[in-house]
Amino acid sequence: MVFLFTVVCGFTGCDPDNYYDGEEETYLLCRQGWVFYFTTMEGIECEQTIWFNRNGSGEERFVYFYPGRTVTDEFRFFWSWDLDYYDVIYMEYPDFFIYFDKIRISETRLNGYLDQEWVEFIPY
Repeated sequence: MVFLFTVVCGFTGCDPDNYYDGEEETYLLCRQGWVFYFTTMEGIECEQTIWFNRNGSGEERFVYFYPGRTVTDEFRFFWSWDLDYYDVIYMEYPDFFIYFDKIRISETRLNGYLDQEWVEFIPY
């Protein structure tokens, strides 16, 4: 019984060669801008673009397509992986913060819950 316990613990131990540091997720997140198209509750078409930089800064732009005109809002923020979990991003704006939670990143998709709303970004 002791031998079996030792063997099982040996197989489930931490291997320093397999340390998970989020480098791939950071690379995929920061290598390009991300865009999400949606319609507001008022029926206005919108384009949301977000850029994450490796230095922890970021930029977000909303372009609203009103009939006959467009309106652009831009915001800067700082971001970090939340407590080193590579599926949650903490985004700090000058007056507030939000979480980008349960994210999945690939070369062609970035999706998850951005401030509790489901979003699916594609490369910009």
